[in-house]
Amino acid sequence: MTPKWLLGQPVITNENNMTKFYVPSVGIYNRCIRMRHDHYNCAPFSLYGLATDSAVYPGPWKAALFFLSLCATVQFSTVLAGVMSCCVQSVFKKSVISLAGAAQSLGGLFGVLGLLLYPWGWGAPRVKRLCGEYSEPYIPGDCSI
Repeated sequence: MTPKWLLGQPVITNENNMTKFYVPSVGIYNRCIRMRHDHYNCAPFSLYGLATDSAVYPGPWKAALFFLSLCATVQFSTVLAGVMSCCVQSVFKKSVISLAGAAQSLGGLFGVLGLLLYPWGWGAPRVKRLCGEYSEPYIPGDCSI
């Protein structure tokens, strides 16, 4: 997953008569920051998955990651069901395509729920360091989406 969900303010440095520009960012799973000696590092910050401490990985982002993963799993299973419908037309006297359509709508709801949960984490200390003190749930502060 891309770390470019929430972009901080551009940082411009002038070192050795060279102007360097970068934009720190954070996603639902990764973050990108500039390290010492010009290394630009993008890495996951949820080292233990959903068991990572909430001070490091905000709870709403854990829930959003869960629901987005569930959405992807359900959507993938509906693709498999669509391929399977070439061989098996019905399951329990129901059309496979009808069941796949219902499952796909459920997967879509999981995706929407995941996208709605993500901004709840914008009040976390990690986001406040990137976006300023005015960042709150659904208010990105000095960051852009």
